[in-house]
Amino acid sequence: MKKTDLNRRDFVGLAATLGAAAGTGLARPITSTATLQGSTATVPRKKLGSTGVDVPILGMGGSQKFDPKYDRRLHRAVAMGINYFDNSERYSNGQSQRTQATFFEQLGDRKKVWITSKVSHNTSPAKGEAPPEHFKKNLEQVLRDLRTDYLDMFFMHGIDNERFLEPAFIKMSEELKRAKKINFFGFSCHADNLPAILAKAARANGCRLC
Repeated sequence: MKKTDLNRRDFVGLAATLGAAAGTGLARPITSTATLQGSTATVPRKKLGSTGVDVPILGMGGSQKFDPKYDRRLHRAVAMGINYFDNSERYSNGQSQRTQATFFEQLGDRKKVWITSKVSHNTSPAKGEAPPEHFKKNLEQVLRDLRTDYLDMFFMHGIDNERFLEPAFIKMSEELKRAKKINFFGFSCHADNLPAILAKAARANGCRLC
């Protein structure tokens, strides 16, 4: 059986089916033109920023509930070459991470998956006034939920202030790398001041995917 990358039509069809399954909670087999033609389709991969790591161009979002015993969507995603799993301490109040931890153990090899997770500056106990220690402390709970020693990527989640790119936060990320808690560091932003935050990130020493 020949293994091929998805062409554009196959990829659009796969993405639509994955989205529908995720949105409705249906655990159903995924088909595409390639699989119907007798080939095993795989999602294309690209280098992620300056990390030099190959990741699939389509990841599995964790902002949903999964079957705590055996989630067919997660296993199907890996079969299609999707091994990038995105999480957050806030997704489904932690249920997403705990359920995915079971799935990762079912795979039997931590290195088969790329695990990203995020800590929000709005979660307890910080409530928006998060110092670097807040992210470090909550990361420990994230690691416990995921039952892993490290994250491939760690994000400060939904930052809305340039202060989160001050040297103290960059230093925090370097400390976590040295402690082998994370491999790479970044942030997400959904605020109106995104351009200013990106400009600050460009100026901040060490604030890059590395």
